[in-house]
Amino acid sequence: MHRTSLFCASVILAATVVGCGPSKRDAQAYVESQGVSNVTLTKSGKAFDFTGTKGDDFCTGTVSVQKGFGSTNQTFFITCGADTRTCKAGAPAECVRIADKLYDKDAKVFPTQAADLYRTACTDKNGHACGRVAEFENIDKKYDQVREFAKKGCDLDDGEACARLGRSELQGLGTSKDPVKALELFKKACDKGSLSGCRAAAGLLVDHDPPDNTGALPFATKACAAKFEDGCIVQGLVFFRTKEYVKALPLLEPGCAQADHTTHAFSCNLAGAILYDGLGTKKDLPRGVEYFEKACAADNEDGCVNAGRAYKLGMGAKRDAAKSAELYAKACKLGATKYCTK
Repeated sequence: MHRTSLFCASVILAATVVGCGPSKRDAQAYVESQGVSNVTLTKSGKAFDFTGTKGDDFCTGTVSVQKGFGSTNQTFFITCGADTRTCKAGAPAECVRIADKLYDKDAKVFPTQAADLYRTACTDKNGHACGRVAEFENIDKKYDQVREFAKKGCDLDDGEACARLGRSELQGLGTSKDPVKALELFKKACDKGSLSGCRAAAGLLVDHDPPDNTGALPFATKACAAKFEDGCIVQGLVFFRTKEYVKALPLLEPGCAQADHTTHAFSCNLAGAILYDGLGTKKDLPRGVEYFEKACAADNEDGCVNAGRAYKLGMGAKRDAAKSAELYAKACKLGATKYCTK
């Protein structure tokens, strides 16, 4: 997501012909004909300044309609943008409502106007708003401000703000790395409804030395239940490690269908191992080899080793020494030095 200024301005029709002078009734009718409603006119010299609404936008401009002998001439200038009039100190919910509407227009753009509205709401202790300001500051890597606003949001029990603060602790952004503190924040984030916090907590726990599979399971389960990112793969990994293979397989196989990512490739290798070795299920060697090859194609070294062995032994695939050597060579390249030829 990147920053942008969200402002719409248009200039329509400009004419100057001698006429009978401006008419308020004609001016209002003309503005309304341009799709503007709730029009209010104020006399300004030979024209009228106006305000009104167009859809969800608030508009201001100038209009003049002059009728002459057989002719009508209009001068019309209009500028429209988000109607922010109801966002003010003491009304954080209204500021957030308007800001969220701007924010949701484009997933790749974070409007500067929305950030300003969130700042106003954050000042009035709206945790969601503080978290969004932290997100905005992260675009330009202003990590001190990211942490400042993320902490404000987290202290106000906004889950996403806690998750962002946790990531800054884990990655050492604007502070020294502190995985213990990061885990505490991810747990709080998950408890406050942040799925990214649930996934991050699960990931830290399964990667811990030694792994805390039991601790990771409830967080991975929450992420998986909401189909958040690769939460189901992490849950599948936990079940694989605890030898609950019947539960693991249906969680790992869908990730294998997307084996263009390291984590997904890992799921292919695990699913392949369950099927190839018949762990908690009937052996299916050909399908196991298929998964090993998918894992290898996505640069998972264990998948390459397992597929190479299958082709070498002719188990689950036709014996093919050349294919086996090719797979072992890739495993070597990916870091499995045991399979490097001298």
